[in-house]
Amino acid sequence: MTSAHAFGSAAITELDPRAVQSYMGHQHYSTTQRYLHHRPRRDDAAKLTKAFKAGINSGINQSASRDKTEQEDVPEQG
Repeated sequence: MTSAHAFGSAAITELDPRAVQSYMGHQHYSTTQRYLHHRPRRDDAAKLTKAFKAGINSGINQSASRDKTEQEDVPEQG
């Protein structure tokens, strides 16, 4: 294993892949993807749960806000 490959393999476990791309001087992201080996981390499930809850809550809040705005735009009939 070359020192560049060793660096990429080690760095990708801790750093953002785009940062690794920059540090390694890769012009294309697909080159950096060689170093992305799926290694589940202990806190991945918790992070995914938090992300999905935030997305769902955001969608609910946006939907409620949109519904309220649409109701205000409807002229009263009578």
